Amino acid sequence: MEVASPVRPGRRAFRARDELQRRGVGTNRDRLAASVVPGSRTAPDTQRPEPAAEGAPGSAS
Repeated sequence: MEVASPVRPGRRAFRARDELQRRGVGTNRDRLAASVVPGSRTAPDTQRPEPAAEGAPGSAS
């Protein structure tokens, strides 16, 4: 049996991502979600009035 470490390896990734978002970098998923805005030239095939926020919980601004 492995002894559970006080800090799980996944928390380190979350902490690094939060630090990047604090600096304004954001993850690739957040950049893609931000690029899908109404009238955006990068996503001409998107005809939705607002992007779906179910898949990206951290992209709500």
